[in-house]
Amino acid sequence: INNSVEIFRTALSPHDYVKVRTVRLVGILLNVFCLRKHLNYLRNMESAITRTGLMGLWGNKGAISLRLEIYGVNLCVVNAHFAAHDHQNKQRINDYNTVIREQSFTVDKESTRILYHE
Repeated sequence: INNSVEIFRTALSPHDYVKVRTVRLVGILLNVFCLRKHLNYLRNMESAITRTGLMGLWGNKGAISLRLEIYGVNLCVVNAHFAAHDHQNKQRINDYNTVIREQSFTVDKESTRILYHE
């Protein structure tokens, strides 16, 4: 995983992008980069992790997110890995609903949940 961060950093740094944050849950990785000129406008960053693997304990399935504010706009970036194949559709929907229900943020009273962001 550190290798993939370096690959992105090497590819993006000549274009003046810098890494803002990395969030990880087992094999799920979220790297957020930003143009250097926008860094001073990033505010209220907070990450959340939801495990939906075996009994909600294993991190082989689930979601990670990073919420932030930039130029007064609240954004939430989510990366998820749920059960595969058609026969697991019900489980996938349940996992999605679990993530939407359980992930919460505290830094901004108006954007406390994933779907409350713009």
